[in-house]
Amino acid sequence: HLTDSNMTRLKGDFAILLLVSLSEGADPAPLCEAMEEEASALGLSLLVRVMGEDERESDNSDVGRSHTLVMFGADKPDLVYRVVETVSQHGLNITNLQSQLTGTEENPVYSLRMELDVPSTQAADGFREALDRLKKELKVDLSFSSAETENP
Repeated sequence: HLTDSNMTRLKGDFAILLLVSLSEGADPAPLCEAMEEEASALGLSLLVRVMGEDERESDNSDVGRSHTLVMFGADKPDLVYRVVETVSQHGLNITNLQSQLTGTEENPVYSLRMELDVPSTQAADGFREALDRLKKELKVDLSFSSAETENP
């Protein structure tokens, strides 16, 4: 069973991450061999990792509420670092991060999108205040919203 997936394109390459669950007691070796044969025939790279027992039994009970952060601004050193540092300082967890450099050579624009697990309303409020300060300091556009308000 396909449990979870994430797909993305980076320049000319396409990457797929799949989380697959097998029936209780099933041997993953035949599936791995079949995937390796197919990947080889298509000229693809493949990495298979069998999850440990502790990973398979994780219930994600410590996961907070999902939020999205989006940033656009002139490309400059330490831009991502400063945003990630602020995320860390407020105890939020990054569950997905996408970035892209667009614009022109003379005027590069950096875009960043993060999906975040936020442990509480208080953490979200404190983080939002810190982002307001960071937005002014870095001279970027930043938005931070609950996934619940994005997808009613």
